[in-house]
Amino acid sequence: MNATGYSNAGQRSTLPRPVIPDHTLFRPIGRGAYGEVWLACNVMGTPRAVKVIWRQQFESGRPFEREFAGIQRYEPVSRSSGGLVHVLHVGKNDAEEYFYYVMELADDAEGGPKEETRPASEASLPPARASPSEAQIPTSYRPRTLRYDLKRLGRLSTADCLRLAIDVASGLGQLHRHGLVHRDVKPGNIIYVNGRAKLADIGLVTAEGEGRTFVGTEGYVPPEGPGTPASDLYALGIALYEASTGFSPERLPDVPPEWLTEAQGDQALELHEIILKACEGQRERRYATADEMQADLALLQSGQSVRHVRALQRRYARLRMVGVVGTTLLVVAVGAALLGNYRARLAAEGRAKETSLRQQAQQALARAESAERDARQQFQSALYEEARALVLSKELGHRAKALEAIRQAQGSTNLAELRRVAFAALALPDLRLERELALSESLLAASICPTLDKITTGGGREAVNIRSIPDLKLLASLPPSPATEAYMVPWSADGRFLAVKRQHDDGSGRSDLEVWDVSQTRLLFTVRGDIANNCFGFHPALPKLMVGYTTGAVSLWDLTSGREERPFHLPDALHALAYSPDGQRVAASYPRGSNWVVAVHNAKDGTLLGTAECEEPADFIAWHPHGEWVSIIGAQVSEWNRGVRLIAPESGAVTLLGRHKIKTSGVSFSPDGNYLMSCGWERELICWDLRTHQRAFTCADAGYSLTWRLDGIQCAMFPRAKNSLRLYAFEPPACLELSGNRGERLRPGAFSPDGRWLAVPDSENLCVWDLASGSPPTLLAARPLKQPSFSPDGSELFAVDGRFGDARLKAWHLTSASNPAAPPRLTPLSIAAPPGLYSAAQAGDTLALAGAGGLRLVARTNLGSGAARVLSIPAEVASASPDGRWLAITYSYSPLVTVYRLPGMEELARLETSNLVGGVWFSPTGDELTIINRGGVEQWDTATWRPKRRLPGSPVADSYVLYAPDGCGLWRVTSLRDTAYCDRETWEPILPLPANVVPLALSSDGRQLAVSVDDQRVQIWDLPKLRSHLRELGLDWATP
Repeated sequence: MNATGYSNAGQRSTLPRPVIPDHTLFRPIGRGAYGEVWLACNVMGTPRAVKVIWRQQFESGRPFEREFAGIQRYEPVSRSSGGLVHVLHVGKNDAEEYFYYVMELADDAEGGPKEETRPASEASLPPARASPSEAQIPTSYRPRTLRYDLKRLGRLSTADCLRLAIDVASGLGQLHRHGLVHRDVKPGNIIYVNGRAKLADIGLVTAEGEGRTFVGTEGYVPPEGPGTPASDLYALGIALYEASTGFSPERLPDVPPEWLTEAQGDQALELHEIILKACEGQRERRYATADEMQADLALLQSGQSVRHVRALQRRYARLRMVGVVGTTLLVVAVGAALLGNYRARLAAEGRAKETSLRQQAQQALARAESAERDARQQFQSALYEEARALVLSKELGHRAKALEAIRQAQGSTNLAELRRVAFAALALPDLRLERELALSESLLAASICPTLDKITTGGGREAVNIRSIPDLKLLASLPPSPATEAYMVPWSADGRFLAVKRQHDDGSGRSDLEVWDVSQTRLLFTVRGDIANNCFGFHPALPKLMVGYTTGAVSLWDLTSGREERPFHLPDALHALAYSPDGQRVAASYPRGSNWVVAVHNAKDGTLLGTAECEEPADFIAWHPHGEWVSIIGAQVSEWNRGVRLIAPESGAVTLLGRHKIKTSGVSFSPDGNYLMSCGWERELICWDLRTHQRAFTCADAGYSLTWRLDGIQCAMFPRAKNSLRLYAFEPPACLELSGNRGERLRPGAFSPDGRWLAVPDSENLCVWDLASGSPPTLLAARPLKQPSFSPDGSELFAVDGRFGDARLKAWHLTSASNPAAPPRLTPLSIAAPPGLYSAAQAGDTLALAGAGGLRLVARTNLGSGAARVLSIPAEVASASPDGRWLAITYSYSPLVTVYRLPGMEELARLETSNLVGGVWFSPTGDELTIINRGGVEQWDTATWRPKRRLPGSPVADSYVLYAPDGCGLWRVTSLRDTAYCDRETWEPILPLPANVVPLALSSDGRQLAVSVDDQRVQIWDLPKLRSHLRELGLDWATP
């Protein structure tokens, strides 16, 4: 087998079919003593070659592990040169005892892509997983190698040989620089990828000096043997000799006769000069390094004569010998002086010419390297733009594909912009296909259990089968009932009970509802009568069943006793019925006048709670997990039934999220209530973000409906185009999305010192979240509340209430709610402070209140009594340092900042800035003061109270900074569309945020960052986890 693993000799042994994550294997295309190469396709449809090395094909484990160590050394080197076949991924399956690596696939020597047809010889193989990219795989794939081209063409043109030589010499140079040698360079191991020559057969690559066995191919091994960089260059010279002349290695140094008679033979002879030096029998006369050989190749490619350079070198060598003789003759004859002068002049000329030619060769090599860098930069820029486009595409896989593009572009110099795109990608939800299970039965009564460990198949007039997931083992078979057909099979929330609706086929409209205990495969009881369309369902928590009839009657059944209890009537014939998540309410669809309604009733007695009018009947009703909305689908194809709607249960308010192309066929809310999945008859799934009421992403080739697992981390559906079951992992955003705030214009907030509480003001309320309980926020509606801060122990919250100059200080005691679904309790505290407040600053347990009457310093324990230290210091905005040492005072429409020492309030400095001051902030250690004014940003040294850095600009109103607790960086908010985490010393952006994201608050330990999104939503990012994601993408940064 050649090293690429692309030979077709031999028969496949009894090895099991390997499983390669995210790749579909089609057929083996090559085998060797220790492994095999498969033709494969990744999840993005790109053809790949996958080499699998099996432990059982080695006599012991040591060489197997040595092979794995070798590919680990080669993998990072392979992608650093265009002359090496790229290893894209390395993996290991310890259970099955094999490892594998994914490589670039060589060009197809036979032509373009054709539809895949599995060869008869592969009939014994287990069937591969179906892939939408199979149509891109050629029928009879054969790799294009140099050996294949020579068999087909006889020999290559000199220009093609030059390009091949430069590519392969570049790859060898990169291997040698990393202490590796190839050991088997030959035409069969040189493949073409996208028309470029690359070295393959990486199975023999080893560290220099490690290869203790004699490997290689006869005719390509130098006299001293393989295993050194010089032997690699010797083998390359032999391969180039074959390629340029078409002769076998034994005929070296013969050349084709036409080279000596045709004009175009000059360049071929020039190349032959390089080949002869590479193939010198004496090692010291060969090229010392691949770079030297590449320099001569580049010299020839630039149009210069290598033979002329060689002639000059030989002439120079002869002249040196003449010089020795001339020196001897000087002793015996005066005339030798003339000869010596002549020799010196010739030597100088030779050196000058040699220097000039070397410089030309180096310049040609520099131009080639520059072109390669430019091409690499263009490729990285294309990957960056691709990642940005994927983030905005709102298509399934947008997150994973964008992050993969970023990972490939990590060598870019613009790492900060890559981090911005990665941040945006990590904020996206996505579905990742984990497994697709082929089903052999009909899906007339297909239903997925909410626990995602069981499904039902079959139905109609046949038995309803219950199978386990993922092995599809038959757990039970529910026999058919005579003259009935089964199509609707809902599960209870815990997967214990199953209801089978069997429709009589006599045209009477009658149906029976069988209720089964799945754990015992026991029929509990059967409900008979005119059961309405989709009017039955299990209680979300209790062993009870609700059944609705065409007469409007609703009966409740106890599953343990099988008895009916508490029946009630609704106003008209029912069409759909569904319990609320808490089981206290029931939503129903029935006619009212000329229209239809979705009505919400009390589940115990049928009392009407609210209605919403609809143009058509609902065929299915889904409840939001928190009971905030219901969503419906209709039976008929109509404009109304294209819509995806949210209906408020009590008020009846209807919100249209969007429309499907034909008809909405299924809706399901995610268990956390953040998303709604809707499916349509056009085989399209749409994920709706319920916090923004916008489409999050779209999935093609979907089924009629989707089922969530109760924990929300997995979901499943039956794709409409295939008889199969797809299992997806739901990948939520990498941040915590907070809900409950109602206003816009989110302003800077604050975390409590222990990180439990977060307070953020908006245009309507001060929103306070208990992050430990996850409960909805408490909304403090009043005049504009701003400057929130917490007491050092986190038990009290302070905020300035009112407009500038007419505000009051307010305070609340914080208590978690006893009910996790209820907001926290904020008890107002009595504060005896005069009105006319401008601002407040907290320095430990002391509050500095700036107002019309001057500055008041109040201990937190004295807020109720009003006892304070009143200073006749004019003050409007007060800012305290984090360590409580200093207090800075600023004034409206003034460039002045006055700094005082706490607690004595001795004046330390008056800082005259360059423009009107907007705000001031101390660094965590108090060694620096940042001032934002209308002319930009100034940073002052608190040791000398002198400016140490000025950054001119035009900050927006209410600009601010958030210092990281370690003092290494800060979050800059001087433009609401260009915020970033910046280096503190240079202010260069390290992590720029997307244009719609603005930092709001940073926890005291620096782990949590609260941001606003679109000036409406609040997210919390775990910064160590975010940095871990970036590190995996190769986008981490150095920390001082």
